[in-house]
Amino acid sequence: MDKIRQDPWQTDTCVGGWYYDEHLARNHGYKSAATVIHMLADIVSKNGNLLLNFPPRPDGTLDEDELKILETMTAWMPTGGEAIFGTRPWKVFGEGPSRIKGGMFNEGALRYTARDIRFTTKGPTLYAIALGWPEDGKLLVRSLAKAAGRIDSVTLLGCDGKLAWSQQDDGLAVTLPAKRPCEHAYVLKIVGGELTPAPLPPPPAIGPAMDGKFVLHAADATIHGNSPHYEKDGEKDQIGFWGDAKDYVAWELQVAKAGTFDVAITYSCAPGSEGSQFTVEANGQKLVGTSEPTQSWSTYRTDKLGTLRFDKVGRFELAVKPKTEPKWKVIGLKCVTLEPAE
Repeated sequence: MDKIRQDPWQTDTCVGGWYYDEHLARNHGYKSAATVIHMLADIVSKNGNLLLNFPPRPDGTLDEDELKILETMTAWMPTGGEAIFGTRPWKVFGEGPSRIKGGMFNEGALRYTARDIRFTTKGPTLYAIALGWPEDGKLLVRSLAKAAGRIDSVTLLGCDGKLAWSQQDDGLAVTLPAKRPCEHAYVLKIVGGELTPAPLPPPPAIGPAMDGKFVLHAADATIHGNSPHYEKDGEKDQIGFWGDAKDYVAWELQVAKAGTFDVAITYSCAPGSEGSQFTVEANGQKLVGTSEPTQSWSTYRTDKLGTLRFDKVGRFELAVKPKTEPKWKVIGLKCVTLEPAE
Protein backbone atom coordinates (compact mmCIF):
# COMPACT_ATOMS: atom_id res chain seq x y z
CA MET A 1 0.00 0.00 0.00
CA ASP A 2 1.15 3.52 -0.74
CA LYS A 3 -1.21 5.15 1.77
CA ILE A 4 -3.22 4.45 4.92
CA ARG A 5 -6.08 2.08 4.24
CA GLN A 6 -9.22 2.56 6.33
CA ASP A 7 -9.74 -1.18 6.83
CA PRO A 8 -6.99 -3.30 8.37
CA TRP A 9 -5.10 -5.30 5.78
CA GLN A 10 -2.34 -7.87 5.62
CA THR A 11 0.50 -8.59 3.26
CA ASP A 12 2.84 -11.55 3.22
CA THR A 13 6.38 -11.92 2.06
CA CYS A 14 9.31 -14.26 2.38
CA VAL A 15 12.88 -13.54 3.43
CA GLY A 16 13.93 -15.48 0.34
CA GLY A 17 11.93 -17.66 -2.02
CA TRP A 18 8.67 -19.39 -1.21
CA TYR A 19 10.53 -22.69 -0.99
CA TYR A 20 14.03 -23.46 0.23
CA ASP A 21 16.34 -22.31 -2.56
CA GLU A 22 19.87 -23.67 -2.09
CA HIS A 23 21.31 -21.33 -4.73
CA LEU A 24 19.81 -18.29 -2.99
CA ALA A 25 21.08 -19.49 0.38
CA ARG A 26 24.62 -20.11 -0.89
CA ASN A 27 24.75 -16.61 -2.36
CA HIS A 28 23.34 -14.98 0.80
CA GLY A 29 20.45 -13.61 -1.20
CA TYR A 30 17.87 -13.16 1.56
CA LYS A 31 16.28 -9.86 2.47
CA SER A 32 18.32 -8.15 5.16
CA ALA A 33 16.99 -7.74 8.68
CA ALA A 34 17.00 -3.98 8.09
CA THR A 35 14.77 -4.40 5.04
CA VAL A 36 12.30 -6.54 7.01
CA ILE A 37 12.17 -4.11 9.96
CA HIS A 38 11.67 -1.15 7.62
CA MET A 39 8.92 -3.00 5.76
CA LEU A 40 7.22 -3.78 9.07
CA ALA A 41 7.25 -0.14 10.19
CA ASP A 42 6.00 1.07 6.80
CA ILE A 43 3.18 -1.50 6.66
CA VAL A 44 1.99 -0.93 10.25
CA SER A 45 1.97 2.84 9.71
CA LYS A 46 -0.57 2.24 6.91
CA ASN A 47 -2.91 0.07 9.05
CA GLY A 48 -1.40 -3.19 7.82
CA ASN A 49 0.02 -6.40 9.24
CA LEU A 50 3.03 -8.35 7.98
CA LEU A 51 3.07 -12.13 7.65
CA LEU A 52 6.70 -13.19 7.26
CA ASN A 53 7.81 -16.54 5.89
CA PHE A 54 11.11 -18.34 6.59
CA PRO A 55 11.45 -21.35 4.24
CA PRO A 56 12.97 -24.32 6.11
CA ARG A 57 15.58 -26.71 4.80
CA PRO A 58 14.36 -30.24 3.93
CA ASP A 59 15.07 -31.36 7.51
CA GLY A 60 12.82 -28.61 8.90
CA THR A 61 15.58 -26.36 10.24
CA LEU A 62 16.49 -22.80 9.31
CA ASP A 63 19.92 -21.97 7.92
CA GLU A 64 22.41 -19.58 9.50
CA ASP A 65 21.38 -16.53 7.47
CA GLU A 66 17.71 -17.01 8.36
CA LEU A 67 18.55 -17.42 12.03
CA LYS A 68 20.61 -14.23 11.90
CA ILE A 69 17.61 -12.31 10.52
CA LEU A 70 15.43 -13.68 13.32
CA GLU A 71 18.03 -12.87 15.96
CA THR A 72 18.35 -9.30 14.70
CA MET A 73 14.59 -8.82 14.73
CA THR A 74 14.41 -10.37 18.19
CA ALA A 75 17.06 -7.92 19.41
CA TRP A 76 15.13 -4.95 17.96
CA MET A 77 11.69 -5.81 19.32
CA PRO A 78 12.28 -5.02 23.04
CA THR A 79 13.15 -1.47 21.96
CA GLY A 80 11.07 -0.81 18.86
CA GLY A 81 8.16 -3.18 19.43
CA GLU A 82 6.29 -0.63 21.55
CA ALA A 83 5.73 1.39 18.36
CA ILE A 84 4.42 -1.69 16.51
CA PHE A 85 2.27 -3.95 18.68
CA GLY A 86 -1.20 -2.68 19.63
CA THR A 87 -0.75 0.56 17.67
CA ARG A 88 -2.95 2.36 15.19
CA PRO A 89 -2.07 4.64 12.28
CA TRP A 90 -1.76 8.38 12.80
CA LYS A 91 -3.38 10.92 10.49
CA VAL A 92 -0.54 10.48 7.97
CA PHE A 93 1.61 7.40 7.62
CA GLY A 94 4.90 9.22 7.33
CA GLU A 95 7.21 11.61 5.59
CA GLY A 96 10.44 11.46 3.62
CA PRO A 97 11.81 11.16 0.11
CA SER A 98 11.42 7.37 -0.32
CA ARG A 99 7.86 6.46 -1.33
CA ILE A 100 6.82 3.03 -2.54
CA LYS A 101 4.20 2.65 -5.27
CA GLY A 102 1.13 0.59 -4.49
CA GLY A 103 0.83 -2.79 -6.15
CA MET A 104 1.99 -6.38 -6.06
CA PHE A 105 5.52 -7.75 -5.80
CA ASN A 106 7.00 -4.45 -4.70
CA GLU A 107 7.77 -5.19 -1.05
CA GLY A 108 11.26 -4.45 0.15
CA ALA A 109 11.96 -2.42 -2.97
CA LEU A 110 13.27 0.73 -1.26
CA ARG A 111 16.29 1.58 0.83
CA TYR A 112 15.26 4.17 3.39
CA THR A 113 17.25 6.99 5.00
CA ALA A 114 17.07 9.00 8.22
CA ARG A 115 14.74 11.44 6.46
CA ASP A 116 12.14 8.68 6.12
CA ILE A 117 9.82 8.67 9.14
CA ARG A 118 6.82 6.43 9.86
CA PHE A 119 4.15 7.24 12.44
CA THR A 120 2.03 5.06 14.73
CA THR A 121 -0.11 5.86 17.76
CA LYS A 122 -1.20 4.20 20.99
CA GLY A 123 -3.73 6.19 23.01
CA PRO A 124 -2.33 9.71 23.53
CA THR A 125 1.18 8.68 22.48
CA LEU A 126 2.60 9.29 19.04
CA TYR A 127 5.58 7.28 17.79
CA ALA A 128 7.88 8.55 15.06
CA ILE A 129 10.00 5.72 13.64
CA ALA A 130 13.13 6.94 11.86
CA LEU A 131 14.26 4.42 9.25
CA GLY A 132 17.88 5.48 9.48
CA TRP A 133 20.36 7.17 11.81
CA PRO A 134 21.50 10.63 10.65
CA GLU A 135 25.25 10.90 10.32
CA ASP A 136 25.31 14.23 12.14
CA GLY A 137 23.05 12.98 14.94
CA LYS A 138 20.38 15.57 14.11
CA LEU A 139 16.89 14.28 13.33
CA LEU A 140 14.19 16.58 11.94
CA VAL A 141 10.54 15.46 11.89
CA ARG A 142 8.91 18.01 9.60
CA SER A 143 5.34 16.85 10.24
CA LEU A 144 5.73 17.92 13.88
CA ALA A 145 6.61 21.58 13.31
CA LYS A 146 4.98 24.19 15.57
CA ALA A 147 1.89 24.16 13.37
CA ALA A 148 1.22 20.54 14.46
CA GLY A 149 0.31 21.56 18.00
CA ARG A 150 1.90 21.40 21.43
CA ILE A 151 4.53 18.79 22.27
CA ASP A 152 5.23 18.18 25.97
CA SER A 153 7.86 15.45 25.94
CA VAL A 154 10.10 13.55 23.53
CA THR A 155 12.05 10.41 24.45
CA LEU A 156 14.01 7.86 22.45
CA LEU A 157 12.96 4.27 23.10
CA GLY A 158 15.85 2.30 24.54
CA CYS A 159 17.63 5.42 25.79
CA ASP A 160 17.42 6.42 29.46
CA GLY A 161 18.97 9.85 29.12
CA LYS A 162 17.18 13.07 28.28
CA LEU A 163 17.04 14.26 24.70
CA ALA A 164 17.75 17.78 23.53
CA TRP A 165 14.80 18.76 21.36
CA SER A 166 12.91 21.80 20.19
CA GLN A 167 9.75 22.34 18.20
CA GLN A 168 10.61 24.73 15.41
CA ASP A 169 8.82 26.28 12.46
CA ASP A 170 10.34 23.67 10.15
CA GLY A 171 9.88 20.60 12.34
CA LEU A 172 10.66 18.79 15.57
CA ALA A 173 14.45 18.98 15.87
CA VAL A 174 16.05 16.26 18.01
CA THR A 175 19.69 15.78 18.92
CA LEU A 176 20.24 12.05 19.22
CA PRO A 177 22.64 10.47 21.74
CA ALA A 178 26.12 9.39 20.70
CA LYS A 179 25.26 5.72 21.17
CA ARG A 180 22.45 4.07 19.25
CA PRO A 181 19.93 2.21 21.42
CA CYS A 182 19.37 -0.44 18.72
CA GLU A 183 19.91 -0.97 15.01
CA HIS A 184 18.01 -0.25 11.78
CA ALA A 185 15.01 1.81 13.06
CA TYR A 186 14.84 4.32 15.90
CA VAL A 187 11.69 5.36 17.72
CA LEU A 188 10.79 8.73 19.20
CA LYS A 189 7.99 8.57 21.80
CA ILE A 190 6.08 11.85 21.72
CA VAL A 191 3.43 13.14 24.11
CA GLY A 192 1.57 16.41 23.72
CA GLY A 193 -1.73 17.99 22.83
CA GLU A 194 -4.03 16.97 19.99
CA LEU A 195 -1.33 16.79 17.38
CA THR A 196 -2.20 17.25 13.72
CA PRO A 197 0.38 16.87 10.94
CA ALA A 198 1.90 20.19 9.99
CA PRO A 199 1.76 21.05 6.27
CA LEU A 200 4.99 19.87 4.72
CA PRO A 201 7.00 22.49 2.88
CA PRO A 202 8.56 21.50 -0.42
CA PRO A 203 11.90 19.68 -0.09
CA PRO A 204 14.73 22.08 0.68
CA ALA A 205 16.36 23.35 -2.47
CA ILE A 206 20.09 22.92 -2.98
CA GLY A 207 21.96 26.15 -3.47
CA PRO A 208 25.35 26.78 -5.05
CA ALA A 209 28.65 26.78 -3.22
CA MET A 210 30.66 29.96 -2.87
CA ASP A 211 32.18 29.39 -6.32
CA GLY A 212 28.72 29.05 -7.89
CA LYS A 213 29.04 25.28 -8.39
CA PHE A 214 26.22 22.85 -7.62
CA VAL A 215 27.04 19.32 -6.42
CA LEU A 216 23.96 17.11 -6.32
CA HIS A 217 24.76 14.06 -4.20
CA ALA A 218 22.91 10.75 -4.43
CA ALA A 219 21.97 10.90 -0.76
CA ASP A 220 20.04 14.15 -1.32
CA ALA A 221 17.99 12.98 -4.31
CA THR A 222 14.26 12.35 -4.25
CA ILE A 223 13.57 8.90 -5.68
CA HIS A 224 10.54 8.48 -7.92
CA GLY A 225 9.68 4.80 -8.23
CA ASN A 226 10.44 1.52 -6.52
CA SER A 227 13.62 0.21 -8.10
CA PRO A 228 16.34 2.81 -7.38
CA HIS A 229 17.96 2.42 -3.96
CA TYR A 230 20.41 4.68 -2.21
CA GLU A 231 23.33 2.56 -1.08
CA LYS A 232 26.35 3.48 0.98
CA ASP A 233 28.53 0.45 1.56
CA GLY A 234 32.31 0.44 1.53
CA GLU A 235 33.35 2.45 -1.51
CA LYS A 236 29.77 2.83 -2.71
CA ASP A 237 27.88 6.10 -2.31
CA GLN A 238 25.27 6.00 -5.03
CA ILE A 239 21.77 5.31 -6.27
CA GLY A 240 21.86 1.77 -7.59
CA PHE A 241 19.53 -1.20 -8.21
CA TRP A 242 17.97 1.03 -10.88
CA GLY A 243 16.24 -1.67 -12.88
CA ASP A 244 13.08 0.06 -14.11
CA ALA A 245 13.28 2.64 -16.90
CA LYS A 246 10.10 4.33 -15.64
CA ASP A 247 11.83 5.36 -12.41
CA TYR A 248 13.92 8.49 -12.03
CA VAL A 249 15.63 10.68 -9.43
CA ALA A 250 15.54 14.44 -8.98
CA TRP A 251 16.84 17.36 -6.96
CA GLU A 252 15.47 20.86 -6.32
CA LEU A 253 17.90 23.65 -7.19
CA GLN A 254 17.82 27.23 -5.99
CA VAL A 255 19.54 29.18 -8.76
CA ALA A 256 20.84 32.42 -7.29
CA LYS A 257 22.30 33.87 -10.49
CA ALA A 258 21.18 33.40 -14.08
CA GLY A 259 23.73 31.81 -16.34
CA THR A 260 25.01 28.78 -18.22
CA PHE A 261 26.40 25.73 -16.44
CA ASP A 262 28.65 22.90 -17.58
CA VAL A 263 27.01 19.62 -16.53
CA ALA A 264 28.82 16.42 -15.58
CA ILE A 265 27.60 13.13 -14.13
CA THR A 266 29.59 10.72 -11.94
CA TYR A 267 28.54 7.09 -11.92
CA SER A 268 29.63 3.45 -11.71
CA CYS A 269 28.85 0.81 -14.32
CA ALA A 270 30.27 -2.71 -14.05
CA PRO A 271 31.58 -4.19 -17.32
CA GLY A 272 28.75 -5.79 -19.27
CA SER A 273 26.14 -3.29 -18.08
CA GLU A 274 27.23 -0.36 -20.25
CA GLY A 275 25.44 1.10 -23.23
CA SER A 276 22.29 2.51 -21.66
CA GLN A 277 21.25 6.08 -22.39
CA PHE A 278 20.02 8.55 -19.79
CA THR A 279 19.00 12.19 -19.74
CA VAL A 280 19.68 15.09 -17.43
CA GLU A 281 16.73 17.47 -17.63
CA ALA A 282 16.07 20.92 -16.18
CA ASN A 283 14.26 24.11 -17.19
CA GLY A 284 12.86 22.51 -20.36
CA GLN A 285 16.30 21.40 -21.54
CA LYS A 286 17.65 17.88 -21.95
CA LEU A 287 21.15 16.45 -22.13
CA VAL A 288 21.78 12.85 -23.18
CA GLY A 289 24.52 10.53 -21.96
CA THR A 290 25.46 6.90 -22.57
CA SER A 291 26.90 4.73 -19.81
CA GLU A 292 30.46 3.50 -20.20
CA PRO A 293 32.02 0.67 -18.19
CA THR A 294 33.96 1.25 -14.99
CA GLN A 295 35.95 -1.39 -13.15
CA SER A 296 33.13 -2.31 -10.78
CA TRP A 297 29.97 -1.01 -9.11
CA SER A 298 32.16 0.80 -6.60
CA THR A 299 34.50 2.59 -9.03
CA TYR A 300 33.41 5.77 -10.75
CA ARG A 301 33.91 7.82 -13.87
CA THR A 302 32.76 11.35 -14.68
CA ASP A 303 31.30 12.24 -18.07
CA LYS A 304 30.70 15.77 -19.30
CA LEU A 305 27.29 16.06 -20.94
CA GLY A 306 27.05 19.66 -22.17
CA THR A 307 25.51 22.85 -20.81
CA LEU A 308 22.22 23.94 -19.25
CA ARG A 309 21.01 27.53 -19.28
CA PHE A 310 19.00 29.19 -16.50
CA ASP A 311 17.74 32.57 -17.69
CA LYS A 312 16.39 33.69 -14.35
CA VAL A 313 16.80 33.26 -10.61
CA GLY A 314 14.48 30.75 -8.97
CA ARG A 315 13.76 27.18 -8.01
CA PHE A 316 14.15 24.44 -10.61
CA GLU A 317 13.94 20.66 -10.66
CA LEU A 318 16.83 18.74 -12.17
CA ALA A 319 16.09 15.10 -12.99
CA VAL A 320 18.10 12.12 -14.22
CA LYS A 321 15.92 9.76 -16.25
CA PRO A 322 16.62 6.55 -18.16
CA LYS A 323 15.89 6.37 -21.87
CA THR A 324 13.98 3.26 -22.88
CA GLU A 325 16.02 2.71 -26.06
CA PRO A 326 18.43 1.05 -26.05
CA LYS A 327 17.22 -1.25 -23.29
CA TRP A 328 17.88 0.30 -19.89
CA LYS A 329 20.39 -1.51 -17.73
CA VAL A 330 21.69 0.00 -14.50
CA ILE A 331 24.08 2.72 -13.39
CA GLY A 332 25.23 3.62 -9.91
CA LEU A 333 24.60 7.37 -9.80
CA LYS A 334 26.95 9.15 -7.42
CA CYS A 335 26.40 12.83 -8.22
CA VAL A 336 25.62 15.47 -10.83
CA THR A 337 27.63 18.69 -10.91
CA LEU A 338 26.80 22.03 -12.48
CA GLU A 339 29.71 24.42 -12.81
CA PRO A 340 29.38 27.97 -14.13
CA ALA A 341 30.60 28.06 -17.72
CA GLU A 342 33.37 30.51 -18.46
